Amino acid sequence: MLYGYRNNISKEWQDRLNEHFETVYSPIVGKDAVPLVIHYQIEDWVGEEHFAEVSPYLFPEIKVLDVGSGFGGFVRALRKRNYEAFGVELSDFDAEFARYRVVQEVPDCNSNEIYNIGSALKLPFRSNSFDLVTFWHVIEHIDGIDKALSEACRVLKPGGRIVIVAPNYMAFRKEAHYHVQWAPYLPKGIASIYLRLRGRDPSFLQNYIHYVSKGSIRKKLKAHGLEIENETRSKIENPDAIGRNSVRKVIKILKQIGLSWFLYLYCDLKLWNPMSSTIRFSALKGEKDSNDCQ
Repeated sequence: MLYGYRNNISKEWQDRLNEHFETVYSPIVGKDAVPLVIHYQIEDWVGEEHFAEVSPYLFPEIKVLDVGSGFGGFVRALRKRNYEAFGVELSDFDAEFARYRVVQEVPDCNSNEIYNIGSALKLPFRSNSFDLVTFWHVIEHIDGIDKALSEACRVLKPGGRIVIVAPNYMAFRKEAHYHVQWAPYLPKGIASIYLRLRGRDPSFLQNYIHYVSKGSIRKKLKAHGLEIENETRSKIENPDAIGRNSVRKVIKILKQIGLSWFLYLYCDLKLWNPMSSTIRFSALKGEKDSNDCQ
C-alpha cells in the first residue's frame, strides 16, 4: 500500500517508510489506522506542537536534548530556528530518517552529531551539558525509568529543566498506542485477551509498554531531587504570557473581580489530578547539583 507523503520525502524513503509502518504498526493499530500513525510520526506538526509547548523556556544559548527523539520532528523544529538541539534514539531506522530530514531543513548541519543512536539508560553525553531534557511520550517505553531519570539529571546543567509528557495509565482513556478504550492499570493478561478480541497483537504491550501514572512519575521526580513546577499557576500569575487571547482576557477579568483563589485552586487540581488522561510535568534540577540530582 502506498501512503501519501508531503514535505518532499524521496520516493526511496516513501517506500521504506511504507514497509516499516506496515510491518511495525499494522499489528498494533490495525491496517486502516496506519495512515494516521504516519501522519503523527512523520509530519512536521507534532514537532511544532512540542516546540510551542517548551517555547517559554527557550533562550538563545539554550542546549536541548530530546530523549527518544524518534523520527526527529522536535529536534528539527528547534534546529530550523537555530537552537542547539540534539536527539538520542534507540531505533537505527528512526534515527536514519531523522538525519535524512534534518539535512533537508538545515543543509549545513552535521546530522550524525545531531541524532545519536543510544539508550536513555546510558546517554552518550557529558555531565552538566544541557539546559533542557525532554521525554515526549517515551517514558512509558523505558524499562528502568529511575536509571533514565538519573542519566537525564547527570547531563542536565544545574538549574536545568526536565519535561515529561506521557499517557496516564491511571486514567480511563484510549490506550495511546493501540487506540482502543482502556481501563486504569488493566492487568496485562486480561489486556492481552482484550486486544486479541479487537484484532490487535498484544506483544507490543507485553514487551514495550510499562504502565506509568501521574503519581508514580511525580514520586520518581521528587526522589531524584527535582522540583516540580506548576506551569499553569505561573501563567495565571503572568497572563500576558498566555498565547490564546480569549483565555488571557478571562483570567484577567477573574483576577480583577477577586477570584484569583478560584484560578489557583483550578491550577492545583489540574496539576495533581491523578485521573487526568495525560502526564505532563516540568521539573527543575537544583542550582547546586553538579552531577546526578540524587
